[in-house]
Amino acid sequence: MTNKEKVLKKAGELGMELGCYSESIDDMTQSQLKKVLDNMEYEADTDVSIKRKKHVVQISIVDFKDRQEIDLLAITKDEFISRYGNERYLD
Repeated sequence: MTNKEKVLKKAGELGMELGCYSESIDDMTQSQLKKVLDNMEYEADTDVSIKRKKHVVQISIVDFKDRQEIDLLAITKDEFISRYGNERYLD
């Protein structure tokens, strides 16, 4: 089963359709994909590594009149910080 198929299955279990999907998610290891799958229902941005580079998968739930879609967008950590700031990474 491909990563996309696993994401589609999880979206179905949550009663949603898959909307936007970054193809780079297909390059994730199973342990990294598990983090994304576990956070899908919480719509939580998830830190992952794709080909040894740090990324953030942004998870968004979109409500339509007749259905819900879930979007998964993978961007580099640097791009995420550039867009939203680095408060998330300050400890």
